[in-house]
Amino acid sequence: MPSTAITISLGWILAIACMGLAAYWSMALWYIHLANAAMPRVRAGLQAREPEGGWPLVSVVIPAHNEEQFIEHALQSLRASRYPSLEIVIAADRCTDGTAAIVNRHAQESASAVRLVEISQCPAGWSGKCHASWTGARAARGQWLLFADADTTFHPDLIRAAMGVAAEHRLDFLSLLGTLTCSRDFERTDQPVAAMSLMKMFPIHRANRNDRPGRRPFANGQFMLFRASVYESIGTHERIRDAILEDLRFARRLDFKGHRMGLVLADDLFTVRMYETPEEFERGWKRIFIEAANRNAARLQGHVWRLRALAAGPVVQAAALGLGIALVRSNAPLAWSLVGLALASAAVQVAALNRAYGMQGAPRSSIWRFPLGCLHVARIFAEAAADLRKGRDIEWASLTYRIEDQPE
Repeated sequence: MPSTAITISLGWILAIACMGLAAYWSMALWYIHLANAAMPRVRAGLQAREPEGGWPLVSVVIPAHNEEQFIEHALQSLRASRYPSLEIVIAADRCTDGTAAIVNRHAQESASAVRLVEISQCPAGWSGKCHASWTGARAARGQWLLFADADTTFHPDLIRAAMGVAAEHRLDFLSLLGTLTCSRDFERTDQPVAAMSLMKMFPIHRANRNDRPGRRPFANGQFMLFRASVYESIGTHERIRDAILEDLRFARRLDFKGHRMGLVLADDLFTVRMYETPEEFERGWKRIFIEAANRNAARLQGHVWRLRALAAGPVVQAAALGLGIALVRSNAPLAWSLVGLALASAAVQVAALNRAYGMQGAPRSSIWRFPLGCLHVARIFAEAAADLRKGRDIEWASLTYRIEDQPE
């Protein structure tokens, strides 16, 4: 193949792009390693000794708005818990389905271990989930409060392990990163990318740092375990009543007040099915990204360009490899540089994604879907930024929340 000036220029452009990709993914691999090393596993708590005076009462509070398809499974898993002192409070928030009936049946079967609190209205200025959680907490009796979602599954050892971690590290608050289900096509394609994007916004390895200047507090609303006295001292859900994502608001407030916080991996002890359809997935993650970016459209737009660039990465690598092979006879130095850089950048990318997918419990066989997932999640970021700029309301769980852009 003739080595024209245009071909040589293209070759150098592709070589530089592959070097950039290799550098990006090498850094990503390093951060994933740090996150993995810094994240304890909740199973370690099973080795903790029982506190003097016995294990304290834990009240599991689950806000539920029309959750009949999930609440049965959640209650079954919680009632199978091996933790010795447990109560379950379900706050049924303006339900129009069979949620309350399912909870009442479990309450009758469980000798008061399960209780139902029915909510008929949400006061002005409150988000629905915050009000339901607060109402459930008012009815709880435990020295510890565990706020969880209805679409979660608890292993029988989970609460005992979590309380062991809290006791061993003298924590005031513990949150878990559970394993997300990956049985549906959109879960295998888009969910790992969405989760990695959130972790880029809130690096895991900084969540458990002891030095406050370097710490980036984070919590997962699917599992938030509070010492009840600390929950009261920071103002309860009433203090953050308008939050669409109460977990991040709680994390910042707990950090500001100097409380001891922990974030651990739940592995196979805690699983979550977040969304049933691609449409729910897009609406749900749009809500998450908006709050994670502090309702700042410019920050969201930055992630759009990042994800689009990552989606183009394999195309760049393939082009560099193809051009390198074509140039072997006419320009061997450039040719072998292109081949080496293309293969090296692809190898480190696969290594990083292999670790990232493994930490999430996502199937590694789905790594090939990563570029498509990047494009899909980039679209969610773009729509979130557009919603903020145009002042469009967030609709979630049949409820509507007003938002607006908060520029720097």
